[in-house]
Amino acid sequence: VAEVAIVIDERSVQAMRLNAPFLCRLILDSLAGCFPTGAPVECHELHAFLDRSDHAQYKVVIFPNLFLVDGEIQAKVDRLKNAGRTLIFSFAAGFATDCRGSRAFSMESASRLTGMDLAEARSDMPLSIWMDPDRVPLTDGDDIRFGWLCPEIPVKPIFSIADPAVTPLGFLHSGNPGFGMRRHVEWTGVFSAAPCIPPEILRKIFHGAGVHVFTGSGDVVYANRSLLACSASSRGVKTIVMPGRETLRDALTGEILAAEHGKHAVFMKRHETRIFWRE
Repeated sequence: VAEVAIVIDERSVQAMRLNAPFLCRLILDSLAGCFPTGAPVECHELHAFLDRSDHAQYKVVIFPNLFLVDGEIQAKVDRLKNAGRTLIFSFAAGFATDCRGSRAFSMESASRLTGMDLAEARSDMPLSIWMDPDRVPLTDGDDIRFGWLCPEIPVKPIFSIADPAVTPLGFLHSGNPGFGMRRHVEWTGVFSAAPCIPPEILRKIFHGAGVHVFTGSGDVVYANRSLLACSASSRGVKTIVMPGRETLRDALTGEILAAEHGKHAVFMKRHETRIFWRE
């Protein structure tokens, strides 16, 4: 039942030649940041996903490290740009091109892949994003900053957004947008120059794309058609919202959760995991 896919490109790992800490931040931390959104997430390898997955179930597809593209990959990603789907790209998405074994760097390729005009920015600044609550949506009034927080290890390239049709969501140190969203007729593109969009922002992007979010309190949810598991990130009463008129019965104790208007309330301790039958 996952409506969100995060897709990892193994080829780009070698092509990017990034330092290990940043590569970990770009891939592993980006993956980990998806789980507290309250929506189930599936992880895929790029070619397996593009060639063999049922794309119809996914409303959001995240590409944290799709750096190296060729005509075939570009065409297959283009086929995902429909049905109201949201595609999320980060860092130097599409910047390296591979044509018959000849590799080059292209801002045109990056712009085509992400669906918005990008420009190469100064590399002598930290790779971080500031979501100024006075200038951008999605923050609920909070001052949010994220990205690569180790300035002693410089990272390049850094891209800024140079597209007037984009809604800015965050800014680089230069003051130019580095995180933004562009709505097309059949799909929505999101680009972040810095890795690790915060879970609370991802949750809002997911919700805007029509993804069902089971809980909004930063907890991890796993679900299929028969079972739902919730792992609490904090102590307190959790509200689990089901997509239909379903009953949740504890798989171990048989307890049936009280429900009101499709919302099920359950008290959980921090790091406690509960598993429920969906009935």
